[in-house]
Amino acid sequence: FSSRRRNTRCRQVSWAWRCVQETDQRRVHGDSKKDMLKIVVIIALFFVTMAEKSNVLIIFANPEPKSFTYAMVDTCVKTLEKEGHKVMLTDIYKLKMFNRLDRTDFTALHDPYYFRPQVEQQVANQKNGTTFVDELRRERDKHIFAETIIFVYPVYLGYMPGIVQSYFERVYSYGFAFGPKDFTGKKVMNVYSTA
Repeated sequence: FSSRRRNTRCRQVSWAWRCVQETDQRRVHGDSKKDMLKIVVIIALFFVTMAEKSNVLIIFANPEPKSFTYAMVDTCVKTLEKEGHKVMLTDIYKLKMFNRLDRTDFTALHDPYYFRPQVEQQVANQKNGTTFVDELRRERDKHIFAETIIFVYPVYLGYMPGIVQSYFERVYSYGFAFGPKDFTGKKVMNVYSTA
């Protein structure tokens, strides 16, 4: 990682921080949406490019395609791909998963008489995810492939949308994301907005 490139990134992050401060003081000149998109992309690039080209997974949730969240994701994807990163996307609202953790997440149950989600997840993960339904297996594979994971979502009532929480409960299962195994070595970034 060349010092010249690192210095350029540091200057860009300094510029982004100044824009954030100006935004807080309502003094942004020009199109504030474009400025905010630049800030998000520059911070994401600084975060990702600390380790040259990498595999990036962007997980986002917003029911409105014309939202600022979609604009941030689109801008990040274009910029990261231009920088040479491999980018995969997950739009949580387009997944066909139900918004709850239940028996339908599994093709076979370890204990069909009494459903204990953490036990079922652990057993499924010990079998390399083979007893998860296809959609959950695909999400697991994306996480295995990714070196950097970026979450982009709006804030509702001071917290992430319920659909994002449901995604965490189902994909970040015991024995995969925490427990005996974990995501040590992966970079994770949260980007959220109020739009």
